[in-house]
Amino acid sequence: MRLVRPIAQNIDGLNRIEPYIKEAESLNILPQIGAAVYRWLDETDFNGDGPWVFSAPDGRAVTITKEQHNAILMGGYYDGPCQSGHSMGLVAAASYYAYSRAVLDNQVNVTSFGVVKKRTEFSEPVDSSTLVQVSREAKKLGDEVTREVIEHLRALGMIECCHKPQRVPHFMAVAPKKM
Repeated sequence: MRLVRPIAQNIDGLNRIEPYIKEAESLNILPQIGAAVYRWLDETDFNGDGPWVFSAPDGRAVTITKEQHNAILMGGYYDGPCQSGHSMGLVAAASYYAYSRAVLDNQVNVTSFGVVKKRTEFSEPVDSSTLVQVSREAKKLGDEVTREVIEHLRALGMIECCHKPQRVPHFMAVAPKKM
């Protein structure tokens, strides 16, 4: 998350950040790039110089070089048969999505005494509307970066031109009906 936004240095444990990253990958990125591409990126051993072969769902073999793999993850320029462009990469997309999730519930801690809101003498509470605004902005940036990555994957031939990313469902809090 520090790749895209400054966060406190004391948020350093993977046990605090990792759940947000896993949720971002599973709920935001995977539906948009597709399970086949996500699984290949997740399970392929990219140690070494490559190249590696991705088997597209239609049976085509797509060769990916080490430079192309690094650009998919970390961002970079790409050239394709239809267009050229730049992508910030999947790591940045996951970081924006994880940040948008962390902002909303990072102040809330579950303790043996119940759910509490973190307060110390060195911090000022932020109102919930500001938290929601910051979260929405980070999610919009994550959506845009993911769109760039999808164009990058299309240019490489890993995603078909007619592939439409699945819409990521939005969840609403439902309050009980007042009588």
